[in-house]
Amino acid sequence: AMMSTCVTIGAWKEAMQILNLLVQRKLEFHKNTFNAASSACGKDGRWQQALHLLELAKQAHLALDGISYNASISACGQASNWQHALSLLDVMQNNDLVLDVISCSAAISACEKGE
Repeated sequence: AMMSTCVTIGAWKEAMQILNLLVQRKLEFHKNTFNAASSACGKDGRWQQALHLLELAKQAHLALDGISYNASISACGQASNWQHALSLLDVMQNNDLVLDVISCSAAISACEKGE
């Protein structure tokens, strides 16, 4: 519930703090918690933090899905960082994740902004 509130109000710093605390204390969390934190970062264009969250999720051995990557691609798009957006599409394909409309639209948006 706290993480959802962070997403709603765009409190990416707080979302990151909550997730970092969970990782530091070695508490288990669901990928939805991670996805919410990543979405909070994405709404504010905090692509570096979103990419950091992907690394945290991998370290926590979470099974990431398209939603996990879409939030990071969107964050890259907000910051006109088309290189990382396209790189994440590659990672999704390499991990046999479906590239959906959201994935492709976010990457296209990043490319348009980054001209």
